[in-house]
Amino acid sequence: MTRNRKRKLNSIVAQGPTSASPNAPSDEPPALPIVKFGGFKLTTNAGMTRPPSPFLTGSEDREDDDGWERAGKRQKKSKPEKKRNIAEMVLSPQRLKSPVRMSDLQNLVLWLVADGTAPQWLMVRNKPEIRRVVVLLVPGLTMDMFDNTLSLAPPAREDEDMGVSNSDPTLGDEDIGVSISDPTQDMGVPIPRAELEGEEFEQAPALALAPTIAPPLQVMINGVEPPGLSSPGNFWPRTLDAWRLPPCLEVFSEMFKHIWPIKAAGDDRNARLASPISTFLNSPMQKGHTAKSSGNRRIVISSLLMTLYEMVEDEYPLHSSQRRLREGSEEEEKETEKRKKEGWVETDLSHGNGQDKNEGGAVTEGKTVYAIDCEMCKTVEGLELTRISILNWDAEVVYDTLVKPTNPITDYLTQYSGMTAALLDPVTTTLADVQAHLLTLFNNDTVLLGQSLNSDLTAMRLAHPHIVDTSLIYHHTRGPPYKPSLKWLASKYLRREIQTGGADGHNSVEDAKACLDLLKLKLERGMDFGTVETPTESIFKRIGRYPITPKNGAMVDYGQPEKWYGAHATRTVAVKTDAEVVAGVLSCATGAGAVEFTWGRLRALEILRGWGNTTSSDRIDPGRDGEPDTAVLAAAVEGVARHVKEVYDGLDRNTAFIVYTGTGDPREMKRLMDLQKEFKTQYQVKKWDDLSVKWTDVENQALQAAVKVARGGLGFMTVT
Repeated sequence: MTRNRKRKLNSIVAQGPTSASPNAPSDEPPALPIVKFGGFKLTTNAGMTRPPSPFLTGSEDREDDDGWERAGKRQKKSKPEKKRNIAEMVLSPQRLKSPVRMSDLQNLVLWLVADGTAPQWLMVRNKPEIRRVVVLLVPGLTMDMFDNTLSLAPPAREDEDMGVSNSDPTLGDEDIGVSISDPTQDMGVPIPRAELEGEEFEQAPALALAPTIAPPLQVMINGVEPPGLSSPGNFWPRTLDAWRLPPCLEVFSEMFKHIWPIKAAGDDRNARLASPISTFLNSPMQKGHTAKSSGNRRIVISSLLMTLYEMVEDEYPLHSSQRRLREGSEEEEKETEKRKKEGWVETDLSHGNGQDKNEGGAVTEGKTVYAIDCEMCKTVEGLELTRISILNWDAEVVYDTLVKPTNPITDYLTQYSGMTAALLDPVTTTLADVQAHLLTLFNNDTVLLGQSLNSDLTAMRLAHPHIVDTSLIYHHTRGPPYKPSLKWLASKYLRREIQTGGADGHNSVEDAKACLDLLKLKLERGMDFGTVETPTESIFKRIGRYPITPKNGAMVDYGQPEKWYGAHATRTVAVKTDAEVVAGVLSCATGAGAVEFTWGRLRALEILRGWGNTTSSDRIDPGRDGEPDTAVLAAAVEGVARHVKEVYDGLDRNTAFIVYTGTGDPREMKRLMDLQKEFKTQYQVKKWDDLSVKWTDVENQALQAAVKVARGGLGFMTVT
């Protein structure tokens, strides 16, 4: 079969092509008709200019390619330059469960500078890039300034609304997103603390506070409706938008993204407000660094002397040398002249006991110790001195005399003072006679001892800088700020009963001797005897012993800070104006030799609003409710904001910048506390119906509310 097929095929090839009839089938398919297409290009230059091909160079990139691009190997994209890490403070995605306290702010600084623990309420990106921390205390700023509850600008014209003319039909309240007539909406809404991740977290602040159509501005935060913006209980941070702020505070939005409510240390129930300076600059000692207990080791009397801060807190009359440290020379001179007119005297510190009498090994260190106790009675001008008793170190009475009050006596307070008309009628010794004698006894080496001696010194009209107060060197069982009574101290530590005279009153000699014996016991037993307080130390001292790299700190403040809180700072700068504070802070925090931590305080606004321990004469044109005129206050606020901005602009890159106000408005709290103090004084000597000042539950609740307001400070944080 195979051979026959090959033979047939060969015969066909040999015959060649033959003519066939038209109807005969053809072995080849018919040719296709030729179709001519028009010009067709996949890529054309029509209507556009083709950029030079990245794959051709020189003469190869020609226009005679009929629009086609030659394929070639793509070039690799160049890697972007690596961006330098920039430190940044951002909100933590965790919901705040309690207010941010002053101690949290202090711990943030310690974490950035040295050995603090990482905060849970704030996130810091690229923390190692932060080299320095600058903290400014700016008392006087309050939340009502930022939410426009307190007006800092003259009333706007009727045709103006947030700087936008109502004549423009294209703009209105709905374009801004809030009703301008509602001051509670000017700050927007609190930032929601929902659990956010990734890009959502980055956009949360802007989305949460984006303008919305009024009136529903309140939001639910984890199912809870937040309190009002100015409520003391509201501790959520809020964004700072320039258009929501008064003109004098708009600059804050250029520096900070958020405003944080910061709760000051204190006790609402017992009407206590701790110093924002002491709370921030004194930190608890860490475990392993706690000061060694003195045990039974004896101490010297200089270790028990009151500090300037303690004397200020306990309202002791300050010596001119101490006022100069705290206020400056000009304010001290004014106060000295005022006191002279009121009959005050002070110890001459130009001389002492002499070097030959200073015994270095003795617990008294060569100082002369006098235990003092005074008795007073009520006159038409208040409490006045009626008896003074002074004992020396050997418990010998060196001075004990009755004193005739200058003004008519209204109440002898016999149940407390033991004074009667029969005792005082024949007395001719006056307060001036007592003062003249005391000035011959006291000098720079004299230490005065007593129980709550501030009231005794006030009755004596005498200022002395070296004080030991038994109510401070011994603690109440509940700890500070509570103070133990002298009767309780004598019973507990001396096993002695005093003040048992009943209607006959106290014995000033007996009380002075009890104070003297308590001091001797304290010196013998050591610093820890009779105390329950957790040891603290200066924040400058703590960062200075950082084991990896000791850090340096600087303090810029009025007066002479090196003799107060700045005693352990590497550098201190004494100033007299807020402008000098700005210059001092920048000199410490920038340039060669800059320190890692700088603390400063601006006081102009505090003094203007009467927040500090100043007289009403320090305020300029006080208006209604003791507040300065709106224009004056706005100018002062603008000045403070300008000083803060100058510090911000002058700081180096990656410097953490923290501003805190310390407290809220304390004026109402101080007024009510003075009212309560006067009530207690009168209640001891008068019947209820005869009281000119009465203290009821209404006043007590008002005081607690005022303390809450006073504890409501503010904080601002950023990285330059």
